[in-house]
Amino acid sequence: MTTLVELLPLQPGAVLNTCADASDLAQATGFQPGIALDEGLGRFIAWFRDYYPLRIAHSSLASGLQRRTL
Repeated sequence: MTTLVELLPLQPGAVLNTCADASDLAQATGFQPGIALDEGLGRFIAWFRDYYPLRIAHSSLASGLQRRTL
């Protein structure tokens, strides 16, 4: 099976990059994250993979898949 990808120019309203400013939320709720985003995402992914292990060991697809690490 092949997948065809058609790259298009940016569409009207497309956002090139964003920077979240959660200072209003922190001021309103008093909440400040205690873990940096990159560390938190890495920890969540590790937990998720451990909690929901890949269950295709007996599938014909299993031989072509490799697990990626961050």
